[in-house]
Amino acid sequence: MTVLVVEDEPRLAASLIKGLTEEGFAAISVGTADQALARAAAGGLRAIVLDLGLPDRDGQLVITQLRHGSEVPILVLTARDAIEQRVQALDTFTLTVPRVS
Repeated sequence: MTVLVVEDEPRLAASLIKGLTEEGFAAISVGTADQALARAAAGGLRAIVLDLGLPDRDGQLVITQLRHGSEVPILVLTARDAIEQRVQALDTFTLTVPRVS
């Protein structure tokens, strides 16, 4: 299984890939939301590390789209520093993750 890194800044993506592979994970990187959604649709992912600030779509929308067809764990990576923005990202998970009864 593979960890998908969704990060549009090449140096940060390379650093994340290096760290993950050094810890024994298979890891690949994409730089856009469209690429991330296509790769996620292919399946076989163990987890996704997702930057919220992508060039083609907001990461929160990507979370919502991913949750329509997948329950793969998502770790959000963001430079957004406003508390409201971080809470909004967490709310996206709350609204899109299926409830267990």
